[in-house]
Amino acid sequence: MISHSSAPLVHIINSLDAGGAERMLSQIASHQACTGQDVIVVCLKNRGHFGEAITAAGVELHCLEMPNKSFFRALLEIRSLIRTRKPAFVMSWLYHADLMGTLACLMTGHKDFAWNLRCSDIDFSKYSPSTHLVVRTLALLSRFPREILSNNRAGIEAHKKLGYTPPRWTYMPNGFDLESFYPDKALGQKVRDEFSIPEDAPIIGTVARNDPQKDYPTLLKAARTVLAQNPAARFLLIGADTDKLDLTEAERTKIICTGRRKDINALLNAMDTFILTSAYGEGFPNVLGEALAVGLPCISTDVGDARDLLAGHGTVIPKQDAETLSSNILGLLEELQAQKLKSPERRQYIVENFDIRKICGRYSELMLS
Repeated sequence: MISHSSAPLVHIINSLDAGGAERMLSQIASHQACTGQDVIVVCLKNRGHFGEAITAAGVELHCLEMPNKSFFRALLEIRSLIRTRKPAFVMSWLYHADLMGTLACLMTGHKDFAWNLRCSDIDFSKYSPSTHLVVRTLALLSRFPREILSNNRAGIEAHKKLGYTPPRWTYMPNGFDLESFYPDKALGQKVRDEFSIPEDAPIIGTVARNDPQKDYPTLLKAARTVLAQNPAARFLLIGADTDKLDLTEAERTKIICTGRRKDINALLNAMDTFILTSAYGEGFPNVLGEALAVGLPCISTDVGDARDLLAGHGTVIPKQDAETLSSNILGLLEELQAQKLKSPERRQYIVENFDIRKICGRYSELMLS
């Protein structure tokens, strides 16, 4: 059994918007609070998507409201919190939080802190110069945290190449809330009814924001090829700004873009096949685990730890290869006609290896050791 500390555990993160790292932090902090531990979350921005859930679990939340507040003022607030509350451990999530958390810990002499990496390779040409500068600075500071966690092995190797030299690397995979992601035909039928999708129309879906990392151009090119050969099929694209994708009105009847949604389990249950087409930057793709927990067959590009996560329970294809993607989708649709797709073995694999309760326990053990 993990013993609790009278001193709080502090998590620092860039934002609490809908995203994989943010969801994972919400689950970890909430679990720690529900077991009686004093937990504080510091968000550099606002309450975002997960703020309400975090506070409902009894977590103390501090939102610094950047960029309305300057970098230096926010840094001083974090320093003050660490100095006055004297946490048992500080964990920062994502680059900018790593920088601010490290500076605050160094200013106060607090030595028990770690970074939590959530990506693998980064194409810095797609991001602001300030992000590249932050990462270069972090490489110089990487000897100071007690250890650096990564939710994917590919990320460890990528950051070694960037010059990261911590005292210790720790692989810490994501976990999945299996009470939130589960097979349910009735939920899937409600989604079909919402979008007037015929019962016999196969649905190929993804959950990914409209961002260069997710490579929607390749996905849409493959979708058009699939629809040309199988006009009955439907694509369900879920995520922030997917409703802004460049499609004709005719295409939108078969390529359904929902924008941001909260009912992801229901949407996954409506699908027959799940695809992830990211071109770079993925670490440990949460959406693949969630799709497997529902029993879906998955096709993913070879990014981050996708190959290790799927572990034979899905297909891995080259990045930015629309022809291979469309060919694999069409192959799965043929299997669908023979009723060979959804499988309880996929869910059991997630249950045995990535139950959120096990992963939460590992985080608490690390932070309280």
